[in-house]
Amino acid sequence: MADQNQNMAMQLLQQQETINDLTAQLQQLANLIQAQQQQVPPAQESHPVTFAVTPSQHDVNQIIDYATKASTALYKAGSKTLTTKFDMKPESTLVQYGQIAVETLENAFTSWQQGGAKENSCSTQNNEQMQKCIMNTLTKQACL
Repeated sequence: MADQNQNMAMQLLQQQETINDLTAQLQQLANLIQAQQQQVPPAQESHPVTFAVTPSQHDVNQIIDYATKASTALYKAGSKTLTTKFDMKPESTLVQYGQIAVETLENAFTSWQQGGAKENSCSTQNNEQMQKCIMNTLTKQACL
C-alpha cells in the first residue's frame, strides 16, 4: 500500500509539473497575442482619384512603371500581334495617305532618341509598344 501511495504521489507531482508547464506556455501565447494586437498595422497608401474617360487617358504623361504586374500586362497587350497580318503590298496599303515631310519626321524622332526631350517619357514607352505591335503584325515578306 505504501508503494501504491508513493506511485500516486509521484503521478500527482508529474501532473502538477505538466500543468505548470502548460500554464506557462499558455501565458506566453497570451502575451504574444496581446503584443500582436497592440501593433499598429502599416498604413495603406491611398491614391487620390483622378478623372479619366477611359483607362488609357488616365495620367497619360506619367511614365509606366514596368516593375508592376499591371504595367507589364499593359505592355504585353499594347505590343501583341494583331489578328490580321499585313504584307505591305500596294493593294493592301494606303498609298500616299497623309504624306509627312522627312524633315518633320526626323525632328520628331530625335526628341525620342537618347538625350532627347522625350527620352524618358510615357510617349516613348507608347511608341515602343506600337513599334513592337507593328513589327509583330507584318508578314515575313513585308519585313524583307
